[in-house]
Amino acid sequence: PPAGVTFEYQWITDTIDPNSGQPIYFPIDTVSAGKPRMDTSQSLTIDSSLISFVNGEARVYLTIYDGFCNDTSRTIFLFMDSIPATVVRNRTWDKGVLLPINVNSDICMKDDSLILSSSYTASNIKYQWQRSLNGSSWANLPSANNPTVNGTMRTLNVDTSYKPKPTPTITYYRLVTSTVTPFTNDVVCSFTSDSVRIRWLPDYRVEVAPGQPQVTFIAPDTVNFCETDSAIVRGPASPDPFVLPYKYGWLKDTVNALNQTVQIPTGPNDTLRNVTVRKSGKYYVTFDDGICIDTSRAVYVYVDTIPQTNLVSVPFAGIPPKVDPFDRCLYDSVQISVTDTVRPGWDYQWQRFVETVGWIDLVNDTNPAIVVDTSYTPLEDTTLYRVVINYTNRFGIPGCEYISDAVEVRWYDLPQITFFPSDSVGLCFGETVRVVAEGNALSYRWADGPLGASRVFDNVGTYTLIAKGVNDCEKEYEVDIYDITINANAGPDQTINSNQSATLTASGGVTYRWYASEPLDFNDFLSQSIQVSKILPDSVASDTITIYVEATGADGCQDTDSLLLIILNPRNKDNLLNLENAYNLFTPNADGVNDRWDIRRIVDDYGGCDIMVLNRWGSVRYEEENFSGLWDGNDQGGNPLPDGTYYYILSCDDQVILKSAVTIIRNE
Repeated sequence: PPAGVTFEYQWITDTIDPNSGQPIYFPIDTVSAGKPRMDTSQSLTIDSSLISFVNGEARVYLTIYDGFCNDTSRTIFLFMDSIPATVVRNRTWDKGVLLPINVNSDICMKDDSLILSSSYTASNIKYQWQRSLNGSSWANLPSANNPTVNGTMRTLNVDTSYKPKPTPTITYYRLVTSTVTPFTNDVVCSFTSDSVRIRWLPDYRVEVAPGQPQVTFIAPDTVNFCETDSAIVRGPASPDPFVLPYKYGWLKDTVNALNQTVQIPTGPNDTLRNVTVRKSGKYYVTFDDGICIDTSRAVYVYVDTIPQTNLVSVPFAGIPPKVDPFDRCLYDSVQISVTDTVRPGWDYQWQRFVETVGWIDLVNDTNPAIVVDTSYTPLEDTTLYRVVINYTNRFGIPGCEYISDAVEVRWYDLPQITFFPSDSVGLCFGETVRVVAEGNALSYRWADGPLGASRVFDNVGTYTLIAKGVNDCEKEYEVDIYDITINANAGPDQTINSNQSATLTASGGVTYRWYASEPLDFNDFLSQSIQVSKILPDSVASDTITIYVEATGADGCQDTDSLLLIILNPRNKDNLLNLENAYNLFTPNADGVNDRWDIRRIVDDYGGCDIMVLNRWGSVRYEEENFSGLWDGNDQGGNPLPDGTYYYILSCDDQVILKSAVTIIRNE
């Protein structure tokens, strides 16, 4: 005011009379030192405690008095906006499905986008989305990527364009909501929402820890090892172990009572990052960092069994088993077999232990069984054998080696014997010989029945002696009993005159002894060649004497032969038969020449002649009464007689008139 003038102020507001609809004016009271007073200050701080706002509107006036004049200002319109308090809501995607609206401060971002929205809606509202990587330093999202700056949109589609590189552990989002004036869009009231923590689902994988040579990788998610081994499967590491440490839970597939595949915990230590697996199966890990909870894809574990087996002796058909099947004789063999012979994928390699080298592979012995004999160990009496088995699994990978316990095969020598006098003994006709076995055998038996080491033989042949020694080992020995043949030959039959000498020469032996069927003069009985003679009385026309020779060979065996000595008495001419009419050889070979023996010129001089033909041993081969003088060389049964010299006696009128020899030659 001008100098010397003092203004007095009074602030006034109004309200509308509900009955008349006219304004009612009243001063604005303030509070000072706890006491109400009229507000007469030049300036006034107004809030809803001083005046009443109806639908967010109120009117105030200022009355000024300078001691002379009193005036009231024009109406001052007051508009009071409410604080646009908001809560950030979210809708997440799960496998392509948009889930219902949710309100939480921690969100796991499992899909490529997320819808954030404000819970506050009103006109003249401005939205500003902000992002922070640490929760303290905030930056407005650019308008180009923020469709809410037009004042009508209150949502934010957070997609991969908002995903920083590299992906942080957590990204914070919040919304600043502001009311603006209708005409100038000036901000009146602002509200900043609580922040929302977005956890981008990390890129992770479950892997088998490196540095495990016993583990074979079939594929990145598939491993294979033997049942005696194990594998360490490792879950993802916590990106920020201090802010969001992972909690792990390992699971594996199993089948329940309903034959359904379910997942169960793996067992002790299944909450650690690493788990040791020892059995086949599908393994998973769940991890929880306080925001995101997820289950990994499966790791497939295939555990191969060790091809464990035992070695046994398989007896051969028809051969009785021994007390200890691995105690064998030198001529034996033993079949060693594994007890599991039909397992697919098992590869066998048999080995033998050599003292100077160790275990060596037996070439080509790759079957479930092996037949062992002394050809493997010709110079060893005890040998160790074993089998190495490798399992080739379904992936074609060999492994899981198993080495069996060794078996000891013991070889026993065969009994050794000799024979007295020898294993080859000659046997004289009609005699016996004794042979005795001597050696280290425990028992003896002959293949044709007799028992014992000593045996008397009376027949020629080959005889087998079975000698049994230690470990019932048997060896066969042969004894040859052969025939010692002495073929005594007294020489041809001879015809001499009475008082003449005949020289007889034998063969076939070493020593000889001569004798005759009737008295005869011998110049020597024991020589190979001797002379004999006899003087017939004048009344005797002839005589036939059988002379024998006994030949003894070098082995002491003997044989006897004989000849006929025909003695004629030329002094008895009346009874002397003309031998020129008695042929002594014919050839019955059907060639038409000399096929029959013909003595008809002799027979015709007599009546009623009989003939008897004998072999050299005195057996009658042919007989005929009323002999015609013709004979075809056949025996009594009509069978051809073999080549040789035969003896005949011709009797006529009941008197022997001729004794002599005839020879058959067929040349067949």
